[in-house]
Amino acid sequence: MGAVDVETNRRRSCPPHPPTRPAAVPAGDVDLAVLLVPGTSREVLSRLSAGIEGALGVDADVVDLVTSTPVLGFEIVAHGRRIFERDALAADEAEERCLREYLDTEHLRRVQHHYLYGDPL
Repeated sequence: MGAVDVETNRRRSCPPHPPTRPAAVPAGDVDLAVLLVPGTSREVLSRLSAGIEGALGVDADVVDLVTSTPVLGFEIVAHGRRIFERDALAADEAEERCLREYLDTEHLRRVQHHYLYGDPL
């Protein structure tokens, strides 16, 4: 992939989706979260995704953990698995931020579900 101005401090892999293809064909896709250096072009995610897809032969979804939504960030941290870290402190801080944002927005989701689905407050 060459020299990319990306600091992949950590990557997390979410569990693969259930297989929907014959056993001879790789099943599911790869879900990957990366921690990019601030100011890095969003194009890097597309290039990284294309590189992974080319190497593995399966679809790859790549997201920047810093710009992810609170729910997606929580899902990554809660159910994913860290497979690489260049800077453990930065990786831990990003995980903590995701958990904090998820907890901080819990009331907003509860109110939203109340108005959309009639859930109790």
